[in-house]
Amino acid sequence: MIKYLALIPARGGSKGITKKNLIHLAGKPLIQHTFDSALQSKFIDAIHLSSDSEEIIDLAKSLNISAPYKRPDKISSDTTSAIDVILYHIDWAKENLGEEIESIVYLQPTSPIRSIDLIDNSIKEYERLQSKSLVAICECSQHPYETVMLCNNKIKSIPQDQVYKRRQDYPPFYFISGALYIFNCAFIKEHKKLIDDNTNYIITTKEEGIDIDDIFDLKFAEFLLSGN
Repeated sequence: MIKYLALIPARGGSKGITKKNLIHLAGKPLIQHTFDSALQSKFIDAIHLSSDSEEIIDLAKSLNISAPYKRPDKISSDTTSAIDVILYHIDWAKENLGEEIESIVYLQPTSPIRSIDLIDNSIKEYERLQSKSLVAICECSQHPYETVMLCNNKIKSIPQDQVYKRRQDYPPFYFISGALYIFNCAFIKEHKKLIDDNTNYIITTKEEGIDIDDIFDLKFAEFLLSGN
């Protein structure tokens, strides 16, 4: 039984940045930041990469990260969901390694900035709450009440429960950062979802909430990691 498996998903293709998971950030490939975070954890029992890219698999193996298979095409497209990848991995590990996995710590490589204790503090909270699923969230930099939609060439405000005169009075809003998910595998197999109304959370810093989607995100992350 693997109590905590760190599962790192990484497709070779990407739309915003070519070979995004391999592009260099602060002196090393983007995905290596996530490998390093997982390796620093005291509670992670094993680390597995799930990838369809030979280049990413070779990099993982050079860093002593297990890449037990090359992800098949059926779970490697733009429309493949995280649930598809996770369920495939749970079943593959049982059938091919004879390993049952109790819980997975799912770490997206596009969230490269994690404090040294984020993973372990999250696992401690997951255990303290006897949780079935826990997710990292981050306070929104741009408040939803200041967003608008365009309808028939007109600006349309987002509906609010209450009108606030000052930004300081807005209630806090959070988004799911993608830096970390923890979930019980039996729960995932039964419900086929990462998050439900009973999901617990841990609040991260805004730096940890960065998700690399385009060049701007990459340059901003580079700035933060440079220590300037």
